[in-house]
Amino acid sequence: MPRPISSNHYGSRGGLNSWSQQPSSQATSQFSLTPEQLPIYLGPTVLVDDSPGIEVFSVGCLPQDSEEVIGHILAQAWCGGSSIDWAAFQGDAAPRRVPLPTYPFDRQRYWAKPAGPIVAKSVPTPIAKPITPFPLSKQPDLGGWFYRPHWEQKLPLAPVSPATIAQRGEFWLLFLDDCSIGEGFARYLREAEIGVATVKLQPGAEFKALSDWDYCLNPDRAQHYRDLFQILEQRHSTPQQICHFGSVTAPETEPNPEVVFNSLLFLVQALGPQATANLTIISTNLHGIEPSDLPCPAKALLLGPALVIPQEYAKINCRSLDIELPKNQLQRQNLLDRILAEAVAPEEDAVIAYREETRLARTYKSLQLPESSNDRTEPRLRQGGVYLIAGGLGGVGLTLATFLAKYYAGKIALLTRSSFPDRDSWEGILKQKRLPDLSSSIEELRKVEAKLSDQLAIAAISDYPGLTEKLTDLCCAHGFNYVKTAFVQTDSSQSLSYKAILESLRVLPELEGCVLYILDLLMAAEIISYKDGLYYLGAKADRVKEPEELSANLRRHYPDFRGLVELLDHCAIHYSAALTGKIPAISVLYPEGRSDFLAKTMENTIEHSREPIYRQVAAELVAKLASQQQGRPLRILEVGAGNGLLTEVVASALKQLEGVECEYWATDISYGRCPLLRGAPPLQNWA
Repeated sequence: MPRPISSNHYGSRGGLNSWSQQPSSQATSQFSLTPEQLPIYLGPTVLVDDSPGIEVFSVGCLPQDSEEVIGHILAQAWCGGSSIDWAAFQGDAAPRRVPLPTYPFDRQRYWAKPAGPIVAKSVPTPIAKPITPFPLSKQPDLGGWFYRPHWEQKLPLAPVSPATIAQRGEFWLLFLDDCSIGEGFARYLREAEIGVATVKLQPGAEFKALSDWDYCLNPDRAQHYRDLFQILEQRHSTPQQICHFGSVTAPETEPNPEVVFNSLLFLVQALGPQATANLTIISTNLHGIEPSDLPCPAKALLLGPALVIPQEYAKINCRSLDIELPKNQLQRQNLLDRILAEAVAPEEDAVIAYREETRLARTYKSLQLPESSNDRTEPRLRQGGVYLIAGGLGGVGLTLATFLAKYYAGKIALLTRSSFPDRDSWEGILKQKRLPDLSSSIEELRKVEAKLSDQLAIAAISDYPGLTEKLTDLCCAHGFNYVKTAFVQTDSSQSLSYKAILESLRVLPELEGCVLYILDLLMAAEIISYKDGLYYLGAKADRVKEPEELSANLRRHYPDFRGLVELLDHCAIHYSAALTGKIPAISVLYPEGRSDFLAKTMENTIEHSREPIYRQVAAELVAKLASQQQGRPLRILEVGAGNGLLTEVVASALKQLEGVECEYWATDISYGRCPLLRGAPPLQNWA
């Protein structure tokens, strides 16, 4: 059981120092020893207490830096199971937050190394020994590479008094739900005189302030969240505690997946990377833990932001809390107590769920694969072997079949769900008129492309004399300025290995590909060379001009591309910070999570992509196919529709046709673009 540390002087810097100067007998009279307490005596001599059943952890002689010694002793006591009042120990001093690496396999040690041995004497106590970091090594057994989610039962959190939280003076922000859980939690906090602002999430609504403490916004509008935090800053302050109840719904209600995701995304983007806050995402029906659970697939998108937000924004703690809707007033009160305790608890488990009275945390357990009966040394693939590939006519299946045929001369059987026609019928199928003949349309489509090119007057970068070469020179200059620091910082200024370059530049493992791309670019320009595993300064290394000179020249001679030049300069300036992890890489293009900078560079750059032309040509082709269907519907599948730019052009062309039936299916299309396909003849279906 945890044992509290007891002292009349505990928490006072002056008290500790004055107590350490008192005689042993006087110090021992300051408190009474009980079996539930772990006394720590700080004084000039070693304290020996003869009381039966009582262990005393004592430090006989305090050095000059006594606070560091005391902190080390309290940390050891905490590891041994004692309960420490850290707030009293820290006093007015604000502890520093230590950002840990966001990349889980970075393989860097972050254990604090003690400056030296601590001069202290103590009698035996149940203090845990320092934990030795587990050495990282590759798991040779493939069967131990896999893990499965596991829900581990945790001890319930200790109840937290709202009056205690009120003394902190924190400002709370609640995003409400349709089940009144958020409203009940707001009343629960306000009864304790805690400052709380509430926000109703209403799709399609305009942002408005219902009162000084209540607001309404459209959860799918990023600007509304920025307006919200601006007005909160003016009227109150930036919230330190945020609870998002937007995914608390009845079991039969399924929310819009994009609204679920965008609400959290826009919320954190509006806060910004410098904000310090605790974000608790409350939901229902997120996990299928018990047999009676009915998980909602749309809410699975909550876990992405819950796990990624703390990695992108080091000062924001985030936790996902899945609950069950209360059935009576007692359960409702217990639920409010749990939400408060979880919201203010130290960051430990990122994904928590409550099932009745049980608190569960999601962890991962190793999933051991069964041992193979075959000898591991026997090759799995044999020359001339027989191989059966299910789904063999798909992209992956054909790729595997090609590999086996090329390297193992195997006999390959391709299995597909569709019946394959006999060879004798192939020629007849190809001659059937039900298959559209596009040969006569090719020339016409080329004429359409030429006509659109004249109308839109879009010139590619290659159509501007010298522009491609000058942009390449600018990219090489920026890349060389970045890479050459590795040669300057190392002893070997003539040649470096790829690994040495990465170590010198301190590049994160997941971003090493960016450095490799820069090296390939410089090799193509003969600025550096590569031989026998080493990179050398090339023949043209001393002729590389300064990026500022090249950039100014581009702006002067190609003013229509000044936005593109600004984009290249901006990215190059942030090479080091982004590739070393000092700033999130995504923030280079989207500072503070906003797209204003990227939009501005696009406005200052003339259109040079031929995509608008190709979209129109595709629309013409689809319209011709639809007109040749002869009473059968034209079925269209657009994979990865995204922002719907192609969808809009094709759908508009199809709407102009009369008497033609079409079925248009699109995957991964933005929810806001679905009206393009919904309920507009002749489009019968949409997805």
